[in-house]
Amino acid sequence: LLSGSPTLRRHYIDMLLLQTSEAYRRALMVYRRLIKQRNSLLFRNKRSPMTIERLDDQLFILDTQLAEPTEYIYRARQDFLVWLEPHLVRYVEHIAHTDPNLRIEYLERSSDYLNRLQDSRQRDIAVGTTTTGPHREDWQVYRSDTLLQDTASRGENRTVLLALKLCEVHYIQDKKDGLTPTLLLDDVFSELDESRRHLLVDVLSDVQTIITTT
Repeated sequence: LLSGSPTLRRHYIDMLLLQTSEAYRRALMVYRRLIKQRNSLLFRNKRSPMTIERLDDQLFILDTQLAEPTEYIYRARQDFLVWLEPHLVRYVEHIAHTDPNLRIEYLERSSDYLNRLQDSRQRDIAVGTTTTGPHREDWQVYRSDTLLQDTASRGENRTVLLALKLCEVHYIQDKKDGLTPTLLLDDVFSELDESRRHLLVDVLSDVQTIITTT
């Protein structure tokens, strides 16, 4: 999640917001349908070019329809990451018993998606696909001004991942009127020292948890 493809980090946010927001689910469904149509149009044009006027007209219609769901997706993701940062810091601080100095950044180029689509139109036509939008964005965890994945040990990475799972539980509780999911942790103690194991178990005291270990 921390060092892999941006697709994994987008999936992390999408799955959590899909579980807790019907409005986000609708916006994402509309966005995916429209972006599929736009990519299909660009692909067909690359194989069999249309007139500039016809292509521009069809792209204008799709781009206008894309603007509203896209802005909602951006706002929802940004709001979630704003919520996530202090909670992530709090859980890491508790498990590691130290100030983690973490921050989260949403790597989104601009919120004015209609203008972004217009700016990238010639590039999109040339490559035959949509090169900007929520399906291309990313978010990262930094320690000070350095990517966490570039400096963190395996144990530190494991601690941050555990904290992210605990944030998921907390977020779902907040959004679903106190409904608490069951937390499943597989071989969670293998890369934590004894002190962090005890601190983790302390955090889990009010969450139904199933832990497997050797």
